[in-house]
Amino acid sequence: SGRPRIAVVTASAFDPMDPVDFYRSTFSALGADAAWWPVDAAVAAARFELQDCAAWPRLRRERLQLSQRERVYPDLAAEQTLFCLAEGSMLAGVQGVFFAGGDQWRLRRAFVDRADAPNPWLIELRAAHADGRLVVGGTSAGAAVQSGAWMLSNGSVQAALTQPVSTAPPPEPGCEPAKRCGEVGAEQLSLWPRGGLGLAEDAIVDTHFSERARELRLLIAMQAADARWGYGADETSALHLRESGGRREIRAVGEHGGWVMQRLDSDDDGVTAWYLVPGARLVIEGAEVRLELDAGVGTAQRPPAAVPASALEPGALRAAAAQLAWRCDDPIELAADAHQAELRCLRGQQSWRAPQGGQGIGPLRLKLQRRD
Repeated sequence: SGRPRIAVVTASAFDPMDPVDFYRSTFSALGADAAWWPVDAAVAAARFELQDCAAWPRLRRERLQLSQRERVYPDLAAEQTLFCLAEGSMLAGVQGVFFAGGDQWRLRRAFVDRADAPNPWLIELRAAHADGRLVVGGTSAGAAVQSGAWMLSNGSVQAALTQPVSTAPPPEPGCEPAKRCGEVGAEQLSLWPRGGLGLAEDAIVDTHFSERARELRLLIAMQAADARWGYGADETSALHLRESGGRREIRAVGEHGGWVMQRLDSDDDGVTAWYLVPGARLVIEGAEVRLELDAGVGTAQRPPAAVPASALEPGALRAAAAQLAWRCDDPIELAADAHQAELRCLRGQQSWRAPQGGQGIGPLRLKLQRRD
């Protein structure tokens, strides 16, 4: 038919069956054939841990705290049962996999065993992606779970600035009212050292980025994990990564853009950063990192809005980057609780204006210091 076939993973949802029809209809409207890849932690346990698909309803109650799905979604429950029993690959004939949003920890559990090792689904996914046979995308948790370095699993920006980083499993969503959060606070920044699915090599991935002022949270996470790269996509936007033969290329698509952060061995308290909007690509080949502008992109213009005083305000660092794209002389400093964030231009910086009007710029230096 010429229509690409997309496998949709909804294991990140509280009820993985709830968003299936939405994604099927959405991809169909976009010109693709969407198939549900009905993986979740319960089916994984039935298939690989017990080798007993008849145990799936019980495991669904134990592992996902869900029951009676066969009464609410009889067609999807039957589809998932057949999937558990079937031999062969779900990815045969599939050109892309899309991971839905929700909880990245819940999603990750569908692809690892009880020893936290990759199960056969993840092994197959990684192989198909590495061979270039499969394009992978995701939104929110579906993007964060692609992390190849430590995976962000919980925590607010404010808690990242004031509380120690945890490497324990994250608390269950909504644990605070019932006082069942365990050793990790409800807002505490938690990172999983074994990463997510590992498709975004040597990087930590985050989303809802500028709109939730998550730049400093990612910087702190990269320092804790000693991660080389960090990617943060803004709302209604995406970062498109393409890797081939040792060359990595990153572009922004959508209404806004996203941040790319690089941490060097000497960067104890900061990162080199680029704010990408459409009209440019960041090319990484070995130790060389360069920004290449598309032909005909516009030049930076004076932004209409002032920069907020606090780095914790939504869009503050994106606004600071837009100001620096227009005038790259003095650094911009923003308060962040007991800390101060500084954004300054680095030698060789380039800036451009996207067709949608956003300002891109890089390289920049983003640094966080405790105020005296």
